[in-house]
Amino acid sequence: LTVRSAKSLLLFTVPVSCKEDVQRVREWHILTSFHDASTECINLGFSGNALLDLEVAKIMSEVDASVFVLDFVPNASVEQMGERMETFYRIIRDKHPDTPIVFIEDPVFTHTLFDQRIDREVKRKNQTLNEIFNSLKKQGEKKIYLIHSKNMIGNDGEATVDGIHFTDLGMMRYADLVTPIIKKLMK
Repeated sequence: LTVRSAKSLLLFTVPVSCKEDVQRVREWHILTSFHDASTECINLGFSGNALLDLEVAKIMSEVDASVFVLDFVPNASVEQMGERMETFYRIIRDKHPDTPIVFIEDPVFTHTLFDQRIDREVKRKNQTLNEIFNSLKKQGEKKIYLIHSKNMIGNDGEATVDGIHFTDLGMMRYADLVTPIIKKLMK
């Protein structure tokens, strides 16, 4: 991956396609917020496959990004996070010791109110992310940030098409939470 500008943003994300609707990624609104010519956005969206594969971290580490955004929790299992998250992080951190790295929790989707299994899964994934993140902080890691999912997409049920895949409103709410943090870190 070749970066052509002084400021770059690398997103490791989970795309959310809306079935027969137009292909969308939740980061679309974030990307449009960085549309000026001085910022290059690289969105590595892995449809259902943001599983913390270490080969992906190695490729990401070759990019001289201003900020790395790691939004893998909706796809990665608790086991995969336990096995690979810290190593994935360290591969990037070793080559970029001063670059901010942002982790993002799994959104609390509307259907978690009705589906206890999914509710437990989302809570376990977010708890695992928080535990590993806090462990990194205790180890003295700097310039790491965690964006919590509380009220990420609102509570009115309008942010998703089917309880998981974001509507335009859901993507806008996600971007409204995440974009100001990324912009602040890029300064």
